[in-house]
Amino acid sequence: MTEIEPDSSGEGLRVGIVRSRFNERIGVAMLEAC
Repeated sequence: MTEIEPDSSGEGLRVGIVRSRFNERIGVAMLEAC
């Protein structure tokens, strides 16, 4: 069995946040957390 070591460095990772008027409160909180 092949074992894959976890890599939590985040290198090369991209995160996108999509906001809309229907989730304004959640979108603002996510944007402020970045």
